[in-house]
Amino acid sequence: QLECAIRDAFVDQSQLIKAASNLIHAIQSERGASNLYVANNSEQHCHLREAMIAETGHFTLGFMRALPSPAHVERSQLSHRLLLQLAAALESLENLIVIREQINRRQLSTVEVIHRYSRIVHTLLCVVFEIADIAAEPAMARTLIALVNIMQCKELSGQERATGTGAFAGSSISAAQSRQWQHLIEAQEKTLEVFAG
Repeated sequence: QLECAIRDAFVDQSQLIKAASNLIHAIQSERGASNLYVANNSEQHCHLREAMIAETGHFTLGFMRALPSPAHVERSQLSHRLLLQLAAALESLENLIVIREQINRRQLSTVEVIHRYSRIVHTLLCVVFEIADIAAEPAMARTLIALVNIMQCKELSGQERATGTGAFAGSSISAAQSRQWQHLIEAQEKTLEVFAG
């Protein structure tokens, strides 16, 4: 009965992983559009950004629907750490409103835009990692660890692309941006090694 309960909980958690994955992709797209908007200091990318914000809103609702209900939490196999990660993710999603408003007011640089959106993505990745960490069966755990690492690699490549976009749109690259690029490339290689393993 316990094994059946664990597997039922995993089915629910897999829906949460799917919802988090979709939301991460939407936030990454919004980050890119926002980065272009800030870097060009013009309204040229305003419509693209608005479309990405709407998409993020759609997938945020999907993520909220996938969250366990309070009644479900009591009888499920959710760990205390997973609940803490979910709370952190929800708190970070609330910051989207503030970030968007600061971008509208031109209060953030491209580096700050990348950093703030990346923090939100990080909290969502932690949710997926925590589900992988508590997976009962070794085969499930291995598959989920591979998924987490490919998602992390995608995020690192998104940050690399965003850094490049900011540098290209701003017509210059600083030594710090160059070092950050190198770090992101090396980190991608490490996550791919784990994934391949």
